[in-house]
Amino acid sequence: MYTAVDDTFRISVRNLVEFMCASGDIDNRDVSVPDVRVMQEGARIHRKIQHSMGSSYHAEVLLRQEIPLTSDKGFDYVLKLEGRADGIIADIDEDDDGNRIPVSDVTIDEIKTMQADVTKLKEPVYVHKAQALVYGYIYLNRYKLEHINIQMTYCNPETEKIVRFTEEYDKNRINSWFHKLVGGFKRWMDYVFDERIIRNESIHKLSFPFKYRAGQKNLVASVYKTIESGQKLYIQAPTGVGKTISTVYPSVQACGRGLADKIFYLTSKTITRTVAEETYSILRDKGLHFTTVTLTAKDKICHMDERNCNPDVCEYAKGHFDRINDAVYDIITNESVIDREKVLEYSVKHKVCPFEMSLDVSYWCDGIICDYNYLFDPDASLKRYFSDGTKGDYIFLVDEAHNLVDRARQMYSATLVKEDFLKCKNLVKDIDKRLASSLEKCNKYMLSLKRMCDKEYIIVDNCGTFPASLSACFSYMQKFLDKHKKNPVCDEMMDFFFKVRHFLNMYDCADDKYVTYAELDKDGDMLLHLYCVDPSENISLRLKTLTTDLSRNCLFIFKAEPGKGFCYVFCNISASQLF
Repeated sequence: MYTAVDDTFRISVRNLVEFMCASGDIDNRDVSVPDVRVMQEGARIHRKIQHSMGSSYHAEVLLRQEIPLTSDKGFDYVLKLEGRADGIIADIDEDDDGNRIPVSDVTIDEIKTMQADVTKLKEPVYVHKAQALVYGYIYLNRYKLEHINIQMTYCNPETEKIVRFTEEYDKNRINSWFHKLVGGFKRWMDYVFDERIIRNESIHKLSFPFKYRAGQKNLVASVYKTIESGQKLYIQAPTGVGKTISTVYPSVQACGRGLADKIFYLTSKTITRTVAEETYSILRDKGLHFTTVTLTAKDKICHMDERNCNPDVCEYAKGHFDRINDAVYDIITNESVIDREKVLEYSVKHKVCPFEMSLDVSYWCDGIICDYNYLFDPDASLKRYFSDGTKGDYIFLVDEAHNLVDRARQMYSATLVKEDFLKCKNLVKDIDKRLASSLEKCNKYMLSLKRMCDKEYIIVDNCGTFPASLSACFSYMQKFLDKHKKNPVCDEMMDFFFKVRHFLNMYDCADDKYVTYAELDKDGDMLLHLYCVDPSENISLRLKTLTTDLSRNCLFIFKAEPGKGFCYVFCNISASQLF
């Protein structure tokens, strides 16, 4: 979401307003989060609208603003805001010095695509308007304008219907609004810098908490040197050598010396997460000031007997975004060890979703302890770190890396059940005939596979037109779920919807390392598997994305015990692909 390096706090305009201006409920019935296909269509509509606006319309204008600030404890820093306005409508001319300046009224245009019927909008969504207002503030003050127009343009990509809202702001009004926004955000920036000073001072005084065992000092030094050089490191050693403290300690030292922002400790088992927590506790006993959060799976931390992120049935989902910022600030300013119990305690206090709260808390912590899934799973929630272009200096400690291969196979495989198509068709046949017809088309293909399963399984060499039919079906399902949110039918369809989405996403990246096969289970249901036999390419692409696109200094330390197949899988088979 942000980066804080030296005395500079950098955040995008979009991330700022989404953090400060979000409101309302968590609702799992909202399936409007765009996939790749929807984003591509949205980009197309953006370009079409921009090209239709004439010569006075200037598209994708980069706007920056720097604001000097001082924390409550006296630390001077600079807030750097940056973003691209979808459009600026103005006649532009050159002054006597050759500078391009507006010579007419100026309008900031912010374009948003929505799957919903835009003609039913009565006013712009506040968080969208806030983004345009920030651009308006920057532009107005750059050119010393007395007033500026803020325009919100909403478009449905399917119907291409457009609705616009325009409002004029004078400089006093927009300046007042912006200063209130930044003033509200200042406590978060103050926290980052003030805590960092305390953290780094404690790290500089910190020494290794034990007497070094044979070879352990060299291991600690190797980890630190690897961080300095921005490389990757494999560690293989038997139990009892002290791999955890030998990797965590130099990583903490690297944070104190400005080589990294955060440490991600990734594990596959609860017991190893506990070891990581205990390691940080040992360092705290020696004087370390370092805030950590342990992320717990959604099903294991939910307050409800049956997880249902629906504001009509869950009091923690209803109004979650109205309360979440105060909840997060409360816990990070009062706790340094944020585990499952603490998250549950504060989520009850503030009536917010504990799972979503823990993810938001992680933004403001020095260390994050979590499962492999949060980094490597394409559907993982920590994509908020790794998919928006934010550059962070992260260290990734991958514990028991020999377990990563099997876990990756699970992450990058997908399964569909024939009977789910039939069940879903029966649910919607009286409501949406087009969707029912699409589901039946998919069901017929699955039925043809079922009839061929005269043995344990069959290999499916060619899925024919099924992926295209499934993609069309997914699109119809998305529209249905968006239109009929309050219909109980949607609750019964939701799990199936996400399974279809995952299958399509995995199909898009499937190659010769995948096997597609069908089988009958013990209950007679027909299952179509897209099985990732060798996940090395998927892991490789994930690592390359993280290291080249997101982090200037992104360290992976893979820890494993000898004899676990680690060397074979990562070195003999796919070392060239991984690194």
